Amino acid sequence: MLPWLKIFSETISQTQNLPSILASYGVNVYHLSSMVERSFDVSVPYQREILFKNHQIEVMLAIWSYRSTTSPHNHGTSNGIIWLTEGNFFEQNYQFQNGILTKINEPVKLLENQIITIEPNDIHSCWPEYTGLSLHIYSPPIQNMKVWDEARKKTLTVADDCGAWVPKNRNLILSEAAW
Repeated sequence: MLPWLKIFSETISQTQNLPSILASYGVNVYHLSSMVERSFDVSVPYQREILFKNHQIEVMLAIWSYRSTTSPHNHGTSNGIIWLTEGNFFEQNYQFQNGILTKINEPVKLLENQIITIEPNDIHSCWPEYTGLSLHIYSPPIQNMKVWDEARKKTLTVADDCGAWVPKNRNLILSEAAW
């Protein structure tokens, strides 16, 4: 068992150190890749493999389907570090004001091995250039994540174990608000 809380504490202010800190515990990209079974469910953008979760931190591997896109979403009240361990990605940032969801600038290309940070209530969507794998560390664990359903013009608050997409299972929607 890795000391994930210590790893998060050591990297939150210097996120680029995450790969070297993990390497000091014997964890590298190949190790992370071997921790998951790659069986893609094309109905969701990525599979979620929870590696560790307690009341302070959540560590998740996302196994991305071919060119799949998340819905615009935030991460509730969580701060986070995301390491793009396999594949290039794109990220589109948004803002939601006065009932209008607006793209901020053009999508940004993120390169394999890049590390990005997430702040509470940042809104974005992501997709791999082809397929991918990413390591996500959140503190506190994801709670009250919002997903913007652009087709139905609704903001959904989803269950903590839901990914960043409009769930087909209505039981994963805790509340919704029309725009």
